[in-house]
Amino acid sequence: MYVVILFLNYFAACVFSLAFLRRHRIDTLQSESNFRESIIVGSLLFSVEAWCFAEGLSLFNALKTPEPMLALHLLSLFALAAGAVVLRDSLTLAVRELREMTWDPLFLKLSVGIAVLVILPLTFIAVYYPPCTADSMSYHLTKILHWIQNGNVEMYPTNYPRQLYYQPFAEYLILPLELLTNGDFFLIGYDFFFTVDDFLLTEMILFESVTFFSLRSAKPYPLFPIPSLPTYSIPCLDRCFC
Repeated sequence: MYVVILFLNYFAACVFSLAFLRRHRIDTLQSESNFRESIIVGSLLFSVEAWCFAEGLSLFNALKTPEPMLALHLLSLFALAAGAVVLRDSLTLAVRELREMTWDPLFLKLSVGIAVLVILPLTFIAVYYPPCTADSMSYHLTKILHWIQNGNVEMYPTNYPRQLYYQPFAEYLILPLELLTNGDFFLIGYDFFFTVDDFLLTEMILFESVTFFSLRSAKPYPLFPIPSLPTYSIPCLDRCFC
C-alpha cells in the first residue's frame, strides 16, 4: 500500500507538470516536448518533496515512526491532484495532443518487443530483489537506518566515514520507502526510474543540439524516440543508488 502511495505521488507530480507546461505553451507542436519535460519536472518535484519532508521531520526528531512521513505524502498527493484538477482544461488538451501524435510503426514494434523481452524482466528484478552491492550495504542503506534510529538526519558517530561525507541525496529519496515499508525491497526501482530520467535529459539536450546545428529548422530529426528510451537503462541497473 505504501509503495502505491509513493508511486501515485510521483505520477501526480508528472501529471501536474504536464498540465502546467501545456498551459504556459501555446504552440501545439511542442506536445512531445511537454511530455518529456513533464517527466523531468515531475521527478524534480518528487525529489524536492523528499528532501523537504526528510529535513522538516528531522527538525522534530520525527523520523522514527512512519506515520508523519505517510501523512505528508498523502497531503502532497491531494495537493498535486487538486492542482491537476484546477488545470484540467490544459491537461485535457495535452492528453488529446499526445493521442494525436504519429509514431513510426517500426519504432512502435521494436519498442513493444523490447518492452516484453527486456524491460519487463528488468522491472521485475528492480522491484523484487533488494540492493546487494558493496556501497549499498556499507553506507547507503546504513546511513538511512541510522537516521531512522536517531529520528533525524544529523551527523552521528560511525567508524565508516563515507556514511558522513558522501552526498545524501539518494538517501533522501530512499528514506520514505525504507521508513514506510520497513524493508529494503523495491529500493532498486528508484535507480531504474531515475535512469530513464537521465536518458530523457540526454535526449532533450541532443534534440536541442540537432535543432541548433541544423540552423533551427522547423522539424529537426529526433535522435531517440520516446518509446525506445528505456532500452538505454539496461547497463545502469547494476549500479544501485549511484
